[in-house]
Amino acid sequence: MRCIRPLRSLTFFSLLLFGIAYLSVGPASAGVVASAGPSTTPATPTISSTGPNIYISGSATNYVGTPGVFTVSDPGSTVTGYYYGFSNGGLGTFVPAGADGTVSLAITPYDESFRTLYVAAVNGSSPPSPFGSFEIETLTKGTSHVAALAWWKLNAGHGTIAADSTGHLHNAALHKDASLGCAVAAAPDGYRCSLTVGGLGGQARTPPTILPLVGNRTSFSVSVWVNLSKCASFCVAISADGTQTDQFTLAYRKSCTAGGKTGPCWMFSRLATDSADATVQSASSSPGTATLGKWTQLTGVFYSGHGTLTLYVNGVQAGQVSGASPWTPDGNGRARIANVTPGGSRHDWSGRLSNACVFYGVLLPADVRLLHSGNATHPHNGCAALFDLYP
Repeated sequence: MRCIRPLRSLTFFSLLLFGIAYLSVGPASAGVVASAGPSTTPATPTISSTGPNIYISGSATNYVGTPGVFTVSDPGSTVTGYYYGFSNGGLGTFVPAGADGTVSLAITPYDESFRTLYVAAVNGSSPPSPFGSFEIETLTKGTSHVAALAWWKLNAGHGTIAADSTGHLHNAALHKDASLGCAVAAAPDGYRCSLTVGGLGGQARTPPTILPLVGNRTSFSVSVWVNLSKCASFCVAISADGTQTDQFTLAYRKSCTAGGKTGPCWMFSRLATDSADATVQSASSSPGTATLGKWTQLTGVFYSGHGTLTLYVNGVQAGQVSGASPWTPDGNGRARIANVTPGGSRHDWSGRLSNACVFYGVLLPADVRLLHSGNATHPHNGCAALFDLYP
């Protein structure tokens, strides 16, 4: 695995070599390189947390998954743009400054490990300024080391946006033949309404972000209720993009072979590295256990410390595989419900989905059972019950 040098060791000139233009990186348009202009090196930029959730540099004041906005400015001058990066991911993304010489970066931490945001200013063709820095830290509730990252109820019954009920702003826009609608019979999660996809490449997907919604360098858990009508080969219920491929998939495979048997199975999969030709690692249910036309809850847990992928079906462990290693880097952000990168109809869903949620950390078997059944406060709604425990 490639080792990233600490950013403090980078020189101004190596920073320029790392600079990459024409990248879309957040709220400001980043498809512009620093234009020719004054060559005076700017002062060290200032980074401040501007809300609505306020972060304090070096202090864990928010839960994992809380959106942050960090505004960068340069005291005493107007700059043309900034290069930014993190202590765990290298430096080199350019973003142009606004007319007032500032830029705002939307950053949502997906784990407990602190990361330092480094920013250097440029003024036209000037060398980069000295680095400004901001240590972004988060915590989890109590000692659980679990936190909700996103939760899509998929039960609105109308509209073109699947809202993120955690309030973390990971709203998923509907595309192609994906629609929110209502059926006569309710799903086991208690909802009569759900997301429907007709097998024509539809999906609900979140926008790309500076940090991924979920990271493969740390443990995570993901769950969704599914009802599949048909599948030619391999159909994906939920996934997240990596840089070169997908970070994970929860899916149905029509033909699985194990123990001398062949038949359809459920799968929780990820690649060994962020490469399209990497080895696929999968925790699968037994051949013949995946059923069409029936509501089923799928939950996948990646335990980075143990190197395991575990698949649960309707709250019960159905498969596990070891040898799964963390990634660095770990993706570019986008989550996809009912499809996989880059989309299209090859592996998309044909049927209904409901109540999908993603968590940082390892859900224990008791958590997964609660996720399947709900509790007295949230009957049949495990995502809501777990969100109460792990906000």
